[in-house]
Amino acid sequence: MGLASITIADTATSMSVTGGTVKTYTPDGQTVTNGIHVADNSVSDFRVKPHITWKNRNPQRLNDGTYGKGKKDVIVTVPYLDATTGKVEFATARYSFEYNPVIPAATLKNARYLLAQCLYDADAENFHVSGDIS
Repeated sequence: MGLASITIADTATSMSVTGGTVKTYTPDGQTVTNGIHVADNSVSDFRVKPHITWKNRNPQRLNDGTYGKGKKDVIVTVPYLDATTGKVEFATARYSFEYNPVIPAATLKNARYLLAQCLYDADAENFHVSGDIS
């Protein structure tokens, strides 16, 4: 299939990852306004240490008594040392989520789960690999 007929679960109750090696990301001392910066400190070479930035902006009360949107951002950076050139390149993935606090938690969770499926669903793989939008 592809993006034009992608199938993903609505109101999924859980998500899981299988396989791989579990890594612990811990604070690395970088200052992030309204957030935290963590890194895979099991990697000793700082040039190729994967890291994640988490940021939060809470909804703010407006003059009319309602609330504006909140925003959450996550930036995952995976450095890669090119053996041919010796240059460090970066694969960077960004997630940004804006919401109004009147939206129920279950609706917000469903939106996140739908997005997560777009990142790994087999129907979207050609888009991620080659940009195919069919």
